[in-house]
Amino acid sequence: MNEQRIHDSIISHDADIRQAMEQLETSGFKICLVCDEDRRTLGVITDGDVRRGLLRGLSLSSPAEQIMKKVFLHVVNDREYRHKAHALAQRENVEHIPVLDDQGRVHDIIFNSRRIRHEPKENVVVIMAGGLGSRLRPITDNCPKPLLRLGDRPLLETIILNFKRYGFTTFYISINYLGHMIVDHFKSGESLGVNIHYLQEENYLGTAGSLSLLPSQLHRPFIVINGDVIINLDIDELLMQHIDNCVLGTMCIRQYNTKIPYGVVETDGKRITNVHEKPNHSYFINTGLYCLEPTALEFIQLGAYMDMPDLFKIMAQKGLKAGVHLTDGPWLDIGNISDYQYASENAASLLAFLEGAE
Repeated sequence: MNEQRIHDSIISHDADIRQAMEQLETSGFKICLVCDEDRRTLGVITDGDVRRGLLRGLSLSSPAEQIMKKVFLHVVNDREYRHKAHALAQRENVEHIPVLDDQGRVHDIIFNSRRIRHEPKENVVVIMAGGLGSRLRPITDNCPKPLLRLGDRPLLETIILNFKRYGFTTFYISINYLGHMIVDHFKSGESLGVNIHYLQEENYLGTAGSLSLLPSQLHRPFIVINGDVIINLDIDELLMQHIDNCVLGTMCIRQYNTKIPYGVVETDGKRITNVHEKPNHSYFINTGLYCLEPTALEFIQLGAYMDMPDLFKIMAQKGLKAGVHLTDGPWLDIGNISDYQYASENAASLLAFLEGAE
């Protein structure tokens, strides 16, 4: 959530109930935070709190502090606050979780998308499903990787249904290797309540090249995801951030930590200058999920091979704005046998988390 939206959700500690009602109505967030001059959160107010206060005989000019909840669900800002907030919201079946810093100041508000009724979106989702799945052989010798089962359904079906929950109804699936099996299984998408179109690659085009096969009438930001990625994040939040940042493309990234199991020696050629014993290194990695503007397609040559990182490199080289969206929830790239075995063994918990189950 950007700073303006946070600001729109806050009322002063000396506001009255009328101001709280107006804030709830204009912000559309169904929650407002009562804060002091230093933006420390004193309590929260929802529509229900307003109604209960009026029924108790309070007036619209009564102090809002008289109806606020002083004890409320929240999480503390840290690297995993989004994941923690979503888990808490689902467990407690609430719509919003404030995120506070260690001084009690509001940092963010996380919404439980599983409780929100998502209206159908005009934005489309493109799923890259044309790869060979070479690292998964021999299990992909006669089955394309997107049709490998995760629990009681194919991996690709899980991806489609996850986006459907957010209101996406139109999907484009790039196919190549054993693509006819994907078409035979999903057909038009009617059985899933969505519309599926296929981008048939004549040659392997990479994770961005097949975007050149999209129809030219796209007018809204669209989502691109690799067909072997399971990820839990708020897609509405991704779209909102992409639009607010006015960027050509947004890449979803996450932090990846690796520990070197040896002492690392720094030298100036002949002499030791420093030694780091089994150091940890932290990097941001690409998750395989993106949001793009239709104009980004201008940089993809029809029928030419291109991977998504190459597209973002072109944006950077041309001085065009490209952004990132940091994710910290569950993520799995099913790229090899061990990844698939892990996903299969943990399918129930992975699917439950995606679907917002207890």
